[in-house]
Amino acid sequence: RVFDVAIEGNIVLDDYDVVADAGAMFVGVMQSFQVGVSDELLTIDLLHVVQNPSIKGIEIIGVNGTGGPLNSVPNITPIADQTNTVSDVVSLQVLASDADVGDTLGYSASGLPDGLSIDTATGLISGNIASNADLNSPYTVTVTVTDDGEPQESADVSFAWTINAVPPATPVVYRVNCGGSQLASVDGEPLDWSADNSGNPSPYVNSSDTNKTYTTGSSITAGASVPSGVPVALFQSERYDLSSSPEMQWNFPVNNGEYEVRLYFAETYSGTGSPGQRVFDVAIEGNIVLDDYDVVADAGAMFVGIMQSFQVSVSDQSLTIDLLHVTENPAIKGIEILQIATQTLASTSTYLVLEQDAQTASLSSGNLSGSLLAGTSLASDTVDSDGDGVADSDDIFPDEAGLAGLADYVDFIIGYLVDDQVIFDDDWEDQEKKAEFIAELEAVLELVIAAEQAQDAGWSAMLYLEALNQLGDNIISRTDGFHGGSLVDDWIMVEEAQDILHADLILLSEYLWLITR
Repeated sequence: RVFDVAIEGNIVLDDYDVVADAGAMFVGVMQSFQVGVSDELLTIDLLHVVQNPSIKGIEIIGVNGTGGPLNSVPNITPIADQTNTVSDVVSLQVLASDADVGDTLGYSASGLPDGLSIDTATGLISGNIASNADLNSPYTVTVTVTDDGEPQESADVSFAWTINAVPPATPVVYRVNCGGSQLASVDGEPLDWSADNSGNPSPYVNSSDTNKTYTTGSSITAGASVPSGVPVALFQSERYDLSSSPEMQWNFPVNNGEYEVRLYFAETYSGTGSPGQRVFDVAIEGNIVLDDYDVVADAGAMFVGIMQSFQVSVSDQSLTIDLLHVTENPAIKGIEILQIATQTLASTSTYLVLEQDAQTASLSSGNLSGSLLAGTSLASDTVDSDGDGVADSDDIFPDEAGLAGLADYVDFIIGYLVDDQVIFDDDWEDQEKKAEFIAELEAVLELVIAAEQAQDAGWSAMLYLEALNQLGDNIISRTDGFHGGSLVDDWIMVEEAQDILHADLILLSEYLWLITR
């Protein structure tokens, strides 16, 4: 038996005789050849010479020692689009595999948000998202996985990564521990949960009518809807209402605007411990927000605290909450009211401009070039306007004699901008409108004082700029196009107004902008 063998078209065994090679019958032999493949197909041909070609076995081994016919491309599990907020801690595992036994995978990534990186050995994307990462959002991230086979193979996958800015702080306006004593704040907010018990009822509820208070010593579990900063003790007391004439009503004085109302409930009375035994409605600003509300059915059991949240708009300077009878008696554990910021500091006043002697002095994005503060150091405070007993840099009000209180501060502004009749033209002499304007300004400045007393300079600044906006809006709406100018858009003070507008007010505006940068 004689035959030829060709591999990849090349004769590797010519006139091959197995018996002559082995020396006898029943003796196995092996012939080995190294070949190169360029068409992704390894071809072996056995060619007749004498009698019939015959073969006992074939084994093909990759030269790189890993075995298998080809080096496979790594496989990456698709990655869903991601969304995070500035300062978030991120841990995202990239999952990949390779069909080739023994291959080691390496990882790389491009386009990651600032503050994140990928572990080249494990594929874990981690880090803290940088404070300015939202400015370049969204990001297109590409992850590449590469093996160490021969030849080396790679695969990649792309996804979008959205980074949101930290939402503006929402100031807490009211907190009430319904039916209980005062509770200390445990979440960093300066406002405690005010008392509302039989000996010290809340001034915001119609406590002189039929509603009562109750306290339990049983432990409470906070449900998933309850924010982590709410003390669990809030759910151990309640105010409930025995009669529907009148219904329990809460009235909170507020400035007109948007608010989030959080209502806290839990069932702690065994007589109403099953679904259907206590059912009531809740109305806010005259609108039903909870219809046939059953606390036990919502919470799933007794002694479980829950929170219901609603966004409401107030236009009458009073936020009203009614609890209305359906079955048994309405009961509530706590009330929290938060003001929803309608604009940020930057959108309130991105530019403060003073037009003086035909030269514009501006404060744009913190740049002092050409402004009143250029080359000027701020004087030390001489007035303790935040009430902490020290006249220091936390005091927002200008260092002007007699400006330690709200009334003096309002008089300071009104004295320069209203009574002089320079900005307000002669047609605006309606005392009712003037009083309304002053009341609006006072309301905003009260918030400035509250923020300052809480040692929150950022909020003081934003609210002060809002006061200036209030001032500008009223100037424009109540004049007949004063000199054809506008104080709302760019705060340009025309020359006639400069003679009246006190320099300290301008300096203060720039100072407030600086301390919030």
